[in-house]
Amino acid sequence: MSIFLSAYVGRTSQHTLSLLDQAGDLITIDTETPDRILLRIFRTGGEALVEVSSFAATAAGSTLTLANPTTLVLGEGDLDLDPGAYDCEAILVDGDDDGRIKHADTGVFMLHGSS
Repeated sequence: MSIFLSAYVGRTSQHTLSLLDQAGDLITIDTETPDRILLRIFRTGGEALVEVSSFAATAAGSTLTLANPTTLVLGEGDLDLDPGAYDCEAILVDGDDDGRIKHADTGVFMLHGSS
């Protein structure tokens, strides 16, 4: 499934993401092991400019819940980037199997100016 997120420079934003399988059903997340959800924002071919994990908040206060659907809060400090289109990916990492990727969705993160 594709992701489309939109936010404004320097403003906290909140989003709800659902990780779906090919049939369109919610993917089960193991909270016992536990699995981990990562969201990365980056320019094509570049390093992650923002990486939010369900394990801990970023220094700027961005968070991601370990649930499906998951709640993503992007702190204003993590959105101190140039306006424009970025790539993004949401990854479900298996907590049981040495970090194997169980599922990944990709898409677009659009950052608007702060007007």
